[in-house]
Amino acid sequence: MKYPPPNNDEFELTVFGPGIGESIVLHIPGIGWALIDSCEFGPFKQRFVPPLEYLISQNVQKLEFLSSTLTKTDPFVLTIIDPLGAHLFGS
Repeated sequence: MKYPPPNNDEFELTVFGPGIGESIVLHIPGIGWALIDSCEFGPFKQRFVPPLEYLISQNVQKLEFLSSTLTKTDPFVLTIIDPLGAHLFGS
């Protein structure tokens, strides 16, 4: 599903997840896009990563910041940084 992007002057908070292990995507006016944690669904070879799909649908090319609140190795490193690291972070 395609959602219209927020206007440059609009704050947007989007939450993905089942109630435990949520992901938060933020659009902050004058700053840009940010991501707090990640979540994924489905079996290993068919994983669906809603925050990543949402960022792609919004044509996000850069995250201003990214935060992981988990103390152990966060799967979000694999689900967000690895697959589209160059796309999202311009590396």
